[in-house]
Amino acid sequence: MSNNVFEKVNIDFHILDVLDPNYFLVVDNSEWGGIIYKPSIIEVTTPEFETPVTHNYLKNGTNQFNSLSLGLVCDSCKELTEIPDGVYTVTVKGSPDKYQKTKNYLRTVKLQLELDELLIKNVSSCSEVSDSLVKKINKIDKLVRAAKANLRYGNTCEASAMFLEASKQVEKMKKCKSLKGDKKGSEKKSGCSSCGE
Repeated sequence: MSNNVFEKVNIDFHILDVLDPNYFLVVDNSEWGGIIYKPSIIEVTTPEFETPVTHNYLKNGTNQFNSLSLGLVCDSCKELTEIPDGVYTVTVKGSPDKYQKTKNYLRTVKLQLELDELLIKNVSSCSEVSDSLVKKINKIDKLVRAAKANLRYGNTCEASAMFLEASKQVEKMKKCKSLKGDKKGSEKKSGCSSCGE
């Protein structure tokens, strides 16, 4: 009887794509079966760190983290910082820990918000969008989509490399003095030398 109860255990969770740079949200979607009242933990490994931070895990609810709970700022720091983009590894463990699940997640919140700002500044309903801008936006979008696709298939290194390249392209665009210009305009209007292709 006991074994049949434990067989119903299925650890699962979702990491929410929320465009808030200050929070990291993990929603539980598990079937806890006979271990529902036993302790569970969550381990989160942030980009550029090898050791995960560990917290008690809220079953059937939303687990919310910030820069302090993720160990990105000192314990005595009063102000929180934005949570970085990049590849995260998240593991949820039940009791006993043979019941567990690990997922990799590519966080792109800051990149998306920076891209939003560039679009707002350089795209108007009253003028045409330059071919140069469209080309750069499409390149970044394809890099991010390809990075997420690689991560889904376990190609973590390739996903990280593609996301890093997308971030570099956004930084180049931010340095441009002007990205506006109609399709028939000169190169001086439609782009700048600091952007590159």
